[in-house]
Amino acid sequence: MAKANKIKIGKVRIDSPTALAPMAGINNATFRYFCKKYGCGLIYSPMIHCEALIHNKDHVLEKLAFSKDERPLVIQLIGHKAESFPKAAKIIEKYADIIDINFGCPDDKIIESKAGSWYLDHLDKMKKVVNALTSATKLPVTVKIRTGFSRNKTEEIIKVLNECNIAAITIHARTAKQKYSGKPCYDEIKKAKEISIVPIIANGDIDDNNMQEVLEYTKADMVMIGRKAIGNPFIFGNQKVNPKKFIKEFFEEYLRREKVYKVDELRQHLCWISCNFEGAAKLRSEIMNCKTIDEIAICIKNNT
Repeated sequence: MAKANKIKIGKVRIDSPTALAPMAGINNATFRYFCKKYGCGLIYSPMIHCEALIHNKDHVLEKLAFSKDERPLVIQLIGHKAESFPKAAKIIEKYADIIDINFGCPDDKIIESKAGSWYLDHLDKMKKVVNALTSATKLPVTVKIRTGFSRNKTEEIIKVLNECNIAAITIHARTAKQKYSGKPCYDEIKKAKEISIVPIIANGDIDDNNMQEVLEYTKADMVMIGRKAIGNPFIFGNQKVNPKKFIKEFFEEYLRREKVYKVDELRQHLCWISCNFEGAAKLRSEIMNCKTIDEIAICIKNNT
């Protein structure tokens, strides 16, 4: 576990130098709750499309099921129209402590829509988006980037962002072209920290085994954990939890917290948790065959 290192992003105080990455399709209300419970300092919402939020507000907010006990909360927005960010921000301001802009998503469809990491090669457009949002909200605005689109150009990006009124920068230590392959280049985060005028959050293949090393090497203010936390929210506190008991606890909390039940989403989370105990493979198989919430409840009752 990373050593205590209280920092501030804008006026938001953070008690632990760890953040949960804004993973679409994963960061439901239940998962966010457990990451917070087990020691995560800064919770991120899943990536939210500005246009979807603007045109289908009630459905999007119901699905996200924000709660006070996960705060401080960062709500991340993604989009391709600068004018959409202020509109989306007005909808989510009351739920958020910080608003983050996604300039790093490497998904091909996102890039084709001129959003996410597309901006890494269009820094004038990036600056326009940031200025549009920071002018429209009093909340701290942060950004999440990669080291570049097809080549590393972190310093060039940071210099542009230094001209904007942002409160922090998260850097995934790969280019967009790399997606999630190859070794992360923490040297780029170290370079960014040397010239950035705001806190830096290091991201990319970080877990409880290397987070302190990454913090010390890059001099970053915080680390962000994504894929390594899936099925393992206790990573933030380096705690050992009985997975069979946690399956039941996760299911019960899911029923309490989620406003929209999704069987496929719940099955996937339970399968991620179901590992490292006798009978885990059998339980995963049974869970995946469940078609309803009631069937999942019976399966858990019979196996935990």
